[in-house]
Amino acid sequence: KYLKYEGRVTSLGCLAETTAALFGGAIAALTSYNSVFWIQSVIALTAIPAACMLVEPSRGKLLHKSLNQIFEIGFFALFKHKGLSRTTMLSSVTGIATLTMAWTIQTYFVIQDFSEIQTTTIWVLLNLTVALSSLFSNKLEKIFGIKPMILMIVILVPFGYFALGIPSLVVSLLFAFLFYFVRGYATPVLKELIQNYCDTEIRATVLSVRDLLIRLGFTIVGPILGYLSDTYTFSFAVTAAGILFLITALSGYFSYLQLLKYEKTMNGQNL
Repeated sequence: KYLKYEGRVTSLGCLAETTAALFGGAIAALTSYNSVFWIQSVIALTAIPAACMLVEPSRGKLLHKSLNQIFEIGFFALFKHKGLSRTTMLSSVTGIATLTMAWTIQTYFVIQDFSEIQTTTIWVLLNLTVALSSLFSNKLEKIFGIKPMILMIVILVPFGYFALGIPSLVVSLLFAFLFYFVRGYATPVLKELIQNYCDTEIRATVLSVRDLLIRLGFTIVGPILGYLSDTYTFSFAVTAAGILFLITALSGYFSYLQLLKYEKTMNGQNL
């Protein structure tokens, strides 16, 4: 049931962001931007009592915890275990691409000279697309199957960048919505793949390694995109990003297919 509940978590997060966009815009328009930050600070503080109310589930736990053990688990997940290394890298590359897009598309709105109302409207619709896609990610997997869904991620995510570089506003926005549709189910589906190769004792650490890779990747890709956009053009920058993510995503996808073929062979030998 992991995919079902992870999809709900992602969906609720996007619905919360959608609500925040609407109320944040209204508060900024009626009062000031400073008011938005003060109200957001109060909302963020509610995470403290929420965290204190969490209940630890019954599961297998590591007997000894140390910083060295964290590095060992990270090395195991990224280099030693075939299933974990390939699914973690595929998930991380996709995460870098979607996180980068979250900031890149805001620059696109500025370049298109959208008003605050236009930006808010499109942002709300994009987030609703993510919310719906993630909410029904488990049903989508049953309908289409895991391999076609991952193939859509590999193709539509890079093409979302290519589309931002073309003159047609309609085509660019169309691919933006397709990108955000894929983004909605990508997170729960790819995290589920990682879970399938994880023991309960190391699952949280492996998922944390994935998140770390995504943030580190963004700190590298983000400034490079900004530099290319400033030095050349925005269109050149997003095209370069699309090529980068297409190459890395395809590599990850074919690596995943090889893994499935290997597992099928091994299962046949066991039988």
